[in-house]
Amino acid sequence: MAGFDPSKQKEHGKWETGKRDGDLIVGVYTYGNGVPKVGFNRYYEDRQTGELGIKSGGRLTWDDLMFFESILDEIKETMEGIKC
Repeated sequence: MAGFDPSKQKEHGKWETGKRDGDLIVGVYTYGNGVPKVGFNRYYEDRQTGELGIKSGGRLTWDDLMFFESILDEIKETMEGIKC
């Protein structure tokens, strides 16, 4: 099985709670000709360089969940508009 190829991933929408360590990123993505999926990531601060990176979203806090709820209709509209 081949590894992940970033050139095959398309981002259709992206929402963020901010751009600081721990802030949530919610996105709608497709890979190749696949179905649209919602992804959760977080910003993290590299301890050695102080630069921001992105890692898996993991678990959601209450504030994350309320943010997700506030953008859910936009996410659904984005996903409905994607042709597979």
